[in-house]
Amino acid sequence: VLIGIILFVFCFCFVGLIHADTITPPVITGIDYPDATSLKIKYDPKNTNSSYKVLVYNMTTGDLVKQDINTSSYTFTGLETGKIYNFKARIYYIEGTKPHTSAWSDVVSASPKPGDVTIKSLTGGDGKIVFNYSTTDKPAGVEIFIKELNNGLRTSNLTTYTLSGLTNGKTYTVSMRTYYTNGAYGEWSDPRSVTVNAGTA
Repeated sequence: VLIGIILFVFCFCFVGLIHADTITPPVITGIDYPDATSLKIKYDPKNTNSSYKVLVYNMTTGDLVKQDINTSSYTFTGLETGKIYNFKARIYYIEGTKPHTSAWSDVVSASPKPGDVTIKSLTGGDGKIVFNYSTTDKPAGVEIFIKELNNGLRTSNLTTYTLSGLTNGKTYTVSMRTYYTNGAYGEWSDPRSVTVNAGTA
């Protein structure tokens, strides 16, 4: 009788473990970059049981979110631009009163990407250049590099800037990029040239 009880307990526990361990883990299929402080984690749950949940884990911050099984993504916000974050996911469900989980998915890593600057126009005036531009997100500001001066400058204005004290008749080549409070930078824009002319507004 004792042997029978032991075998029953063993088989019960073994079947329970097999049931939990054979749950197919989700697969992280990709990452999108909504803005400079967010990462959108895309996944395939690999399961359709409506009682299951998908746990998406930001290993770097310790944030763990629980998603319905019919979802396919979650966006983590408030992240640092340029910082590397690690993510993984697994299935979670409760059978009776006992929680079960699948194995974790493979770990994926990503870093929020700094935004870009689009130069809308460069207008050469009397000893000055008027910059008009836009950014794809909200950085601390933009950095402007003037090749002929071998010098860069910063402004917190995200739409327009006027650079004065330049030489009339001279052509200047400029590039722009975003910068952030944590020291991250966006990519330089393609170089653009503009000529400063006396008598021009």
